Amino acid sequence: MIISCTFLLFISILGEDLTKEIIVIKRSVALIVGALVIGCSAVREGEIKKIASQQTHKKNDALLLNIKQQNDQMPKVYRAQFVIDGVFPKKKKFKAMGTIACDIDAGLMKITFVDSVFKSTIALVVQEKEKIKIFMPAEKTLFEDDIRFINVKNYIDVNLNVKILSEVIRWRVPFIDNFIIASAVFPNTGKTKFQDEKFIVLENDLFFETISLTNGIANRIMITDKNNKEKIEFYFENLQKKEGALYFDTIRYVSPHRGERMVARFFDVATNVQFLPQKEFSFNIPKNVKVIKVN
Repeated sequence: MIISCTFLLFISILGEDLTKEIIVIKRSVALIVGALVIGCSAVREGEIKKIASQQTHKKNDALLLNIKQQNDQMPKVYRAQFVIDGVFPKKKKFKAMGTIACDIDAGLMKITFVDSVFKSTIALVVQEKEKIKIFMPAEKTLFEDDIRFINVKNYIDVNLNVKILSEVIRWRVPFIDNFIIASAVFPNTGKTKFQDEKFIVLENDLFFETISLTNGIANRIMITDKNNKEKIEFYFENLQKKEGALYFDTIRYVSPHRGERMVARFFDVATNVQFLPQKEFSFNIPKNVKVIKVN
């Protein structure tokens, strides 16, 4: 009897130990399985993030290509008339009209500014590749400058980069130098009035550039100075198609910080026309004109 009780006690103790061992084994297996599941989830999450990042880069590259293709559809050779209304700092109002002739591939451009009231020539600008001449009839002065180093503020009280300005007046979306894509494409979330609006932000050491596309057309640009946070904005309006080329008949410029505003309206636009450089891009310098070499 004693032996039987002792045997039963031994078996019960052993059963407890076996049960404990089984519980420990189960827990160990559960931990191992859990670790494997978490590890697989982490790998999967990393793969998803990588795929998402690749998809974002593809979207950004596709959007940037879309903007470049839009620029390529703007006329390379054209002639047009324009009217400009503007407000400079200290609420100085400005209004002028004139003509522009441009041959991009040849590096030729000629702009004539005419006073809206007296119809007299205010300024004449002629570009031949890097060389640019600016003739001021009232002052009887001819400035000879270099498009690579020219400072626009030497001639008009507007704080604009000449490279950006030259692209805008040719209806092209300008790009800041040496940029990288700083942010993802943001599709319309219903917060704007536009049906399909996307944004892309470019960045370099000095500036941010935000380009907005509405229904696939890049039509708004904001450039922000990283140092002083000042912004300048360009708006391209009323897209037109003529003779296989695109152009906007209205361009608006705004500098909120400086209180600058300008609106340029184009009409009688002739695209893909053939120019004779001697006729369209040259002018006779009058006698007794002071020549100033700036760059």
